[in-house]
Amino acid sequence: MDETDLLGEVKCLTCNVCARRCYLSAILGAEPDQEGNQGRTISVSGNACSNGLDYARDELLDPRRVISTSVATTFPELPRLRVTSQGGIPVDRLLEAMAALDGITVAVRLQQGDIVVEDLLGLGIPVVVA
Repeated sequence: MDETDLLGEVKCLTCNVCARRCYLSAILGAEPDQEGNQGRTISVSGNACSNGLDYARDELLDPRRVISTSVATTFPELPRLRVTSQGGIPVDRLLEAMAALDGITVAVRLQQGDIVVEDLLGLGIPVVVA
């Protein structure tokens, strides 16, 4: 889906930045923002703090998710190793990221926080042992 498909449409979101978990209504406006980018203005209501506006903007314009999964190992006593991305992966690249992680086999002993993949998909996001 292209972000222009969302112009003028009310999106209901639940902000998960802080413990308040505000229920937001966000509208992506058709008018240009201060930098002249068409369709980049956002109207948000329901947020109790400024985090809600940032969350809604990110969710509408560049939605990302942290991946938590497992990768194969060569150790019979621990055939899978839990890993997590250290940052958000663009939603439209999640399947590609999972496929890349599916092809990894860890052959050295690692501890929590050790890096398994330094730069997932060239996004600058490391994947570490969970």
